Amino acid sequence: MGIGLGVFLALILDTYTSLDEDAIYPATIFFMAGVGLFVGFNLTKKKDNE
Repeated sequence: MGIGLGVFLALILDTYTSLDEDAIYPATIFFMAGVGLFVGFNLTKKKDNE
């Protein structure tokens, strides 16, 4: 889901800004994938403590 959201956000940024397309796509994909991993880690850690 994080990668899909990264592609979607990159498409929006590419459409409505003048940022470089070659930099936006990998940056947002990797960022959102990292956010997804971080959220999953925190949810797993929280569940283990219960």
